[in-house]
Amino acid sequence: MKNQLTYSSIILFIMLTSFGCDSNEMPIENKTSQKVDAYLTRLHENGKFNGSVLIGKKDSVIFSAAYGQSNREQSILNKDSTTYLIGSITKPFTAMAILLLEQEGKLKLSDKLSEYFPDFPQSDIVTIDMLLTHTSGIRDYHALPDWVEISKLDKTPQYTIDRVAKLPYDFEPSTKFRYSNSGYILLGLIVEKVSGLTFDEYVNTNIIEPLELKNTGIIDNRKIVKGMASGYSSNLRTTEVAEYINHYQPFRSGNMYSTTYDLWKFTVAVMSSKLLPAEKTKSIFSSGLGSYGYGWGIRDYDSIMAYGHLGAMNGYVGGITYIPDGEYFIAFLTNDDSTPRYTVAENLT
Repeated sequence: MKNQLTYSSIILFIMLTSFGCDSNEMPIENKTSQKVDAYLTRLHENGKFNGSVLIGKKDSVIFSAAYGQSNREQSILNKDSTTYLIGSITKPFTAMAILLLEQEGKLKLSDKLSEYFPDFPQSDIVTIDMLLTHTSGIRDYHALPDWVEISKLDKTPQYTIDRVAKLPYDFEPSTKFRYSNSGYILLGLIVEKVSGLTFDEYVNTNIIEPLELKNTGIIDNRKIVKGMASGYSSNLRTTEVAEYINHYQPFRSGNMYSTTYDLWKFTVAVMSSKLLPAEKTKSIFSSGLGSYGYGWGIRDYDSIMAYGHLGAMNGYVGGITYIPDGEYFIAFLTNDDSTPRYTVAENLT
């Protein structure tokens, strides 16, 4: 299809054509920018993309652009620096907080959940490692029949966990993989119990400030974030302000905000072991049952490994991907939860 970008026409294009280029030819970065911009412009014109994109290689940005409006009511345009809610892209931050506490000697990944939540069913079997890798068997909170109603309530994360505790396990702990946001709520609460700080305080002190992530933080129901895009939901006929959600409900499974640039800086810091020893960094991507490590998804694109995460929140969709072979990074963040995130992620990576 004309202007459609697939895996082979983006990643293989920028990887393979970077070798043996004639000095008189257009620089590879310019070719990449043209291809990506043509694809995203077409998506935007078809009402399927409204947000920001960044592609980096090693320590350089080779493409950064924004499309559409951050606030439709006031006709404010999205920018490279626009801030978005990042949904489940919060999980790499939550996992990093746990791993930093392990390095401090304040917990072990083999710790049983019972040390922190003794009343949770089978907590004497489930470990922190299982929560990190989605192998605990604990049901996702989306399995609650009234989750949509719960997500709007002024309740604590513990309320959600108490509700999830009444659900049967999906499987015997450690035997399978199944994505569970509930596990990351538990991890966020463990960070607070062990550190004696709020999750916000711990992550700010140990991740955000050391890495100088200027436009990253934890959202709550009171915080007003400068430069934050408004969230929308679209269909073929209308675009409306996204449905309300109480941000305390998803908690540390998905309630942070950031920019494409800050996510690039964070990812490069993780991959270059700025926060953890090199051997521990390797374990992030070698743990679990193969498709998910400590807070990061693991993909194999035609024998080229990639690590990343998708995220979605009412009004927002995004994704990050890092490809060690060539040290490429790709991020997209949007303020319309109708964005075809799987298609965009696949075509940009």
